[in-house]
Amino acid sequence: MGDDYLNSLCGKIGTNDVQDVISCLRYYQSCNEVDNNRIALIGGSHGGFLATSLVALNNLDIKFKVGVAINPVVDIATNVGMTDIPDWCWTEAIGLDSVYIDTMIPDGKDLTTMMTKSPIHNLDKVTTPTLLCLGVQDQRVPYLQGLNYYRGLKARNVPTKCLVYEDNHSLQKVPHEIDMAINTLTWILHYIDK
Repeated sequence: MGDDYLNSLCGKIGTNDVQDVISCLRYYQSCNEVDNNRIALIGGSHGGFLATSLVALNNLDIKFKVGVAINPVVDIATNVGMTDIPDWCWTEAIGLDSVYIDTMIPDGKDLTTMMTKSPIHNLDKVTTPTLLCLGVQDQRVPYLQGLNYYRGLKARNVPTKCLVYEDNHSLQKVPHEIDMAINTLTWILHYIDK
């Protein structure tokens, strides 16, 4: 769709991208291509951000039965200080008007903006069973933020499971890919078939 579309996300993470997913789903619903009682979410990295953002939307007529998030960005405010790409956090949450420089430290206003755009900010709204798959060697999205999200779901009695692998952001080691695929399918089918 071009650079204009790509740049339209900057500063609007959690809004424009989430609305795009909802619009896409509504389109396929209008074509009778979706079983509304069997909608599952799965995504990794920014896709994991989308999955964890969408499971918190209880005010929609769309009900997500189950979610799977692979190395998801769930807390932009903490990620900015730990990731190997802090400029991504800055640009997506703050926008293009404020150029990131590698010596910058976000101030309270910036951190508040990053937090309010993060899925962890809406943790209390999540009721959807959610599986998390995390890599302990992930430098893009350090696994501790996903682990914190998992603990938050557990504390709220949301059905959840967390798989942790000795792997990096891509989780592409063959044994991990296989284990993750089996567990993901098992998790989805368990909740879709209920």
